[in-house]
Amino acid sequence: MKYITINNFEKYQHYTDRPIKWVKLYTDILYNDRFLCLTCAERWIYLGLILVSAHNKGSIIYDLSYIKPLVCHRLTKYLTLAKACKHIEKVGLIAITTLSKRYQLARPDKIRIDKNRLDKNNIYIHKDGLTPIKEILKARLHTSS
Repeated sequence: MKYITINNFEKYQHYTDRPIKWVKLYTDILYNDRFLCLTCAERWIYLGLILVSAHNKGSIIYDLSYIKPLVCHRLTKYLTLAKACKHIEKVGLIAITTLSKRYQLARPDKIRIDKNRLDKNNIYIHKDGLTPIKEILKARLHTSS
């Protein structure tokens, strides 16, 4: 599934410890070369995407039927919105990327131990709890033979 993220979105956030009700918009955007490359309609779409992104905690599902009623006039065509999003991405104000819904291990049968993940008692801190390194190494040797 594709998502739209606003580049430098943290610039528009007032606070991050609670839900975003409004965004900061500085006047320097009027002199931003990337913003000035956009047509008038694309500028309004970009500002609308900033607001929708703030409402959605930083990312927007790239679904034109979801985005169109929020940021465009009702007579705007889907193709026009799609072209506008692509152009806004081309100038570098947004990114349209594929984000996975959950974290997946590349090789779940292998556990990587980083030196910085070790504490003084040689305990490996894993998401499932604390495991002594000796047990992890013993399990690795046992599975490899």
